[in-house]
Amino acid sequence: MRSENGKLFWVSYADLMTALFIIALALFVLSYKMFNIKQIDLSKAEDELKLRSLSLVNAEDALKLREEEIEKQNLAYLELQQRLSQGEQMASSLIQDLNSERDRLVRLEDQLKKGKRSPGRNGRKNTKSSRKFRKPLKISIHGILFISLNLKDTS
Repeated sequence: MRSENGKLFWVSYADLMTALFIIALALFVLSYKMFNIKQIDLSKAEDELKLRSLSLVNAEDALKLREEEIEKQNLAYLELQQRLSQGEQMASSLIQDLNSERDRLVRLEDQLKKGKRSPGRNGRKNTKSSRKFRKPLKISIHGILFISLNLKDTS
């Protein structure tokens, strides 16, 4: 009986170890499969992050280009604004010159009418041409600016 009890012990011990090995093997296979699934998910996430980082880099580059373009446009705007103010100053000085010349011509016309100067070429006073100087000048500042800017561009 002793020998049978000893054999039963080792047989049951071997069966127990075999069962434990099968359970450990099943757990190992399960953990390996879960590891592979997790690895695949991580590689997909890594690829997605790489694509996002590339799109962010492209967006950054586009933003820098737009900022440079805006800076250039701001500089051009400031230059045009400066040219406009210079043109306005020049136009106002031209208007003042024209008004002073008109006043001088009106005074000359008055002197001609009073007889201080000799009559015109034909011996008559030129009343039609003198009348047009008595009207106030209607000159648009924008017209003078346009002319003066065009003259600057051609020179």
